[in-house]
Amino acid sequence: MVCLSHNYKYPTCMLFHAAELPFRFNACDKPLAQRNSITGHRMIHNAGLSFTCAECGKSFAAKSNLVVHTRTHTAELPYTCDVCDKAFSQTSNLTSHMRIHTGELPYTCNACDNVSHRSVIFQTHTIPHWRITDTHVLYVTIILT
Repeated sequence: MVCLSHNYKYPTCMLFHAAELPFRFNACDKPLAQRNSITGHRMIHNAGLSFTCAECGKSFAAKSNLVVHTRTHTAELPYTCDVCDKAFSQTSNLTSHMRIHTGELPYTCNACDNVSHRSVIFQTHTIPHWRITDTHVLYVTIILT
């Protein structure tokens, strides 16, 4: 399924539509969800996309984003689960994986009390609870425990 407004896959785009984006970057009026996102977005305007992947030419505003991206080409997996030895390219993926072992379920649906250990599973679950007119979400509430 794809958002007809932006040609992005659900649920990513629809979460953007549903989210409150109270902050705006003055130079381009880009809506942002968090105040700290302004700093990262400012880098694009000030420095441009000055970090470029030697393998594919994709450019990034922050060196850290280039480092993570480069792992898609090298298959480097520097973060390993202490329990089952599964390896990951990013710490956030390891953190999400560890919830399988710990049983932590931080995402709770307020419409039906469904719980999940991964954000993407939770986001996909909530789609049937959304009220959509044309291509935009009118209502969604997300509770993170």
